[in-house]
Amino acid sequence: MRCDGRGRAIDSRRHVQTLTRPTGRSAQPAFEASYPARPSEVAEIRGAVADVARAYGADERARAKIKLGVSEAASNAVLHAYRDGLQVGEIHMLVDHLKSSLCVSVLDRGVGMSPRIDSPGAGLGLSLMATVSESCEIKSPAGGGTEVVMRFDLGCDA
Repeated sequence: MRCDGRGRAIDSRRHVQTLTRPTGRSAQPAFEASYPARPSEVAEIRGAVADVARAYGADERARAKIKLGVSEAASNAVLHAYRDGLQVGEIHMLVDHLKSSLCVSVLDRGVGMSPRIDSPGAGLGLSLMATVSESCEIKSPAGGGTEVVMRFDLGCDA
């Protein structure tokens, strides 16, 4: 991981994807990248977002919550978004710094929120994301897929 001239983390192995920016957010994200929707990428996604949180002064407790929420959202995208197995989709990450918090968006372009009777998980991911974050919103973007938007306090005077 390295930083650009504006202090944003850059991973040269990933391509940057511009996502629709919600109203009221800063023009430049703290971090923005896309990853293949593979189980092996979840740890890298979690680490990248934790590094951004650390750079903005997040304390250890806040980083633990952020890592858990991001892991759950990314794992859900891997397990549920591209369930047909015909293609490896992508997970788009967007992190905004908002005063003393981070807003983390995890977006996929998969099948969207739909029931899955053969689910490989325990079904606790959404409630866990809501518990560890200050707010958690699930959106269905116009282009399809799912976007999870979580806000985390940094636990500092960032």
